Amino acid sequence: MIQRLSRYFYQRSTGIRVLLSFLLMMLFNILIFPAMQGRMGTFVNPLDMRFGFSAEEALAFLNLLGAEGRSVYLFVESVVDIIYPFVYTLFSVLALSFFFGHRIAENSRWRTMNILLPLLTMLADFVENGGIILMLVGFPDAVATHIGWTVIGNELKWVGAVLSLGGVFVGFVWWLVQWFGTRRTQA
Repeated sequence: MIQRLSRYFYQRSTGIRVLLSFLLMMLFNILIFPAMQGRMGTFVNPLDMRFGFSAEEALAFLNLLGAEGRSVYLFVESVVDIIYPFVYTLFSVLALSFFFGHRIAENSRWRTMNILLPLLTMLADFVENGGIILMLVGFPDAVATHIGWTVIGNELKWVGAVLSLGGVFVGFVWWLVQWFGTRRTQA
């Protein structure tokens, strides 16, 4: 199934699809998340924007938000941040497929990384979101109960995101070098 899904995206990934998915991802990063953070009443980085956090840090942040801020954060985690992982995963899959489609041999085991790495990152993000939601719903007692696995999901998400975006960056640079090289030889 993974190989079939991988092939599907290699066949259908185009520059315009990568660009459109990037713009959709930027809509969340530039407009939606900052607006939601402002509604929380603080511009301190929320838990899911940190690489790891302790129970004390989580309690301090959730206390800082107050009841109204926690309510907004719960909305963000249970609605907005359930949609966003699909958005950045789509971008990562399309970009990795577009930039590496002709560079990785069809029979290579690395060929499915266009799907595996972004999907595992999204799964880790859902684990993190679930933990934060449970901490918000059961605040303050639930923080100690759910902190361990929430932080594991958080750290795995960030490692996966860095690897995925690093791959996209390398692929983009490789594509640019090849594109400029082709343009230069045609001139």
